[in-house]
Amino acid sequence: MKKTMFPYFFVLIPLLGIMACVFDSDNEGVSTLLDHEGLPSNYKVEVLTISDIEPSSAISHLDEYPYSGGLRAVLGTSFDLNHDLFLDIAFKDEDFFSGYSSDDSARGQLEFYLNKDFYSSKELTYKDSLPMKEELTLSYSWVLNTGSGKEFVDSIGSIYDTTWYRSVNSWDNEVFDTVYSVKIENFDSLVIFRIPEALVKAMQEVENACRLQLKISAKESGRLYRLNGSLSGQPPVLRLKGSNGTLTSVSPFRMAIKSSFINEGDYSKVLHGGGLRESLVIELPKEKIMSALSSFYGDEFPYVEGDSIDVRQLVVLAEIKIPLVEDQSKNTLNKPIQMVVRSNIDSLGENILKKEVYKINSDLVKEQGHPNMVFNGSDTLSLQITYGMRDFINRASRQDDFRFVIHLGFPVLRPNDPLYSDYINEDGDSIRFNFSHFDYVHYDLAPSLEQSMNLKLWLATKRGEGK
Repeated sequence: MKKTMFPYFFVLIPLLGIMACVFDSDNEGVSTLLDHEGLPSNYKVEVLTISDIEPSSAISHLDEYPYSGGLRAVLGTSFDLNHDLFLDIAFKDEDFFSGYSSDDSARGQLEFYLNKDFYSSKELTYKDSLPMKEELTLSYSWVLNTGSGKEFVDSIGSIYDTTWYRSVNSWDNEVFDTVYSVKIENFDSLVIFRIPEALVKAMQEVENACRLQLKISAKESGRLYRLNGSLSGQPPVLRLKGSNGTLTSVSPFRMAIKSSFINEGDYSKVLHGGGLRESLVIELPKEKIMSALSSFYGDEFPYVEGDSIDVRQLVVLAEIKIPLVEDQSKNTLNKPIQMVVRSNIDSLGENILKKEVYKINSDLVKEQGHPNMVFNGSDTLSLQITYGMRDFINRASRQDDFRFVIHLGFPVLRPNDPLYSDYINEDGDSIRFNFSHFDYVHYDLAPSLEQSMNLKLWLATKRGEGK
C-alpha cells in the first residue's frame, strides 16, 4: 500500500543511534540524549550492575468486572479463561408482536458477524483459523422487561454503560442450554445461533415494546470466537420470525464481555493478554539496591538530610533482566508479544503509575530482536524501569521496596525492526510493526520469578570525577 511518507521517519533514525550509544556507555551519546531531553549534559555517566536480586513479592491480578464489547467482542474460552457475552436490546414493534404472539411456529435467532480484519489476516498463523465446523453448547440467560412507546425504548438508551456493567456483573438468572452445529466456511460467514424456545415464548408475551438483556456463554467451546460488537458498523442482529412471514430485526444498544477463570487454581503469576485489565506487580528489595549504591559511591544510602530527596545522581537508564522459563506458557497467534511496563513514581505527593518509555538498542535488536518481548525464543526478558528507578533512588528515604507493574501488549509482526512502530518506508510502503488484535495466552511467570534477576543502572552523577 502506497502512502505519503511520514516526516518523522527521518527524525527517528538518528535518535536510534543515540539510544544505542546509551547502552554502550558512550558519554558523548549519553550527553546528546540528556541534552535532547532538556537535562544537564555535563554529568559523568557510570554503569552499576546489581546481580542476583530475588523479588520480595510478585503477584498478578485479573479484573473480572465486565468491559465494553462495542467494537470487538469475544465469546468462548481461551486457556484458563471463559468469556461471556452480554447484549442489551430494546425496541418497539406493535404490529409485529400482534401476529408473533399467536404464531405456533414462532422462532428467533441471533446473527453475528465475524471480526473480518482478524480472520482474514494473512500475516498470522493461529490455532483458530477457518473453516470451523463443530458442535457447540451455548448457555443462555436473560431479563425481559416490557413497556410501551418510543419513550420506553429511549429510556434504555439513556442508561450509562457503567450502570449497566454493574447490573450484569452479578448476573444470576435461570440458564438454558442449547446445542448448536456451528459451520463457518470463511470470514464473510454469519455466525447464527438459534435462541431457546423458552425465550421465544417469553418474547411472544410482548405487546408493544421490550427490553431484552441477554447473556450468552460457551464454556465448553475449547476456542474463542472473535465477533464484531454493537458499535462496529456490522453489529449483531436479533431476528424474530413467524410462519406467516412476519419478521423483525433489531441490534443491541450495547454489548459487554465478562472474563473470568474457568476453574479455581493458582494463577497468581500468570498473565493472559487479550487486552484484559490484568497486570503483575513485582517488588524488588530496597536493601539490596541501597547497599549496592553505597558500595559503588562510598556514600550512605538512603539520603536522609533536609527534605530527604537525593539528587546527587540521575538515573539515565535502568534495565532489569529476568531469566525466562517458558515451558508452561502457551499462545494462540504464534507471534512475540510486547511486555508493557509501568512504574510507581511520586507525583505531587501522590503515588501514580507511569508508563516507561522504551529506549532501543538498535544494533542488538537487528541481531536478536527486541529484548522486552515474550514468545520470542529468548532466554531473558529485559525491561526498562528508568522512571521508576530514578524516583526510587531520589526518594529512597521512604521505606517501600521498589515496585513496577507489567502487562502484555500487542503481538509483534516485525520483532527485529528497530523502529518499533508502524511507519512508511523509503518506498512509501506501509509497514506494520504490531498486529492490531490482542492475543489471548497463558503466560506463566512463576518459574522465571523463582530465578534471580540482574539490575543495570546508567547513572549520571554530580560527584565530581566519580569513581
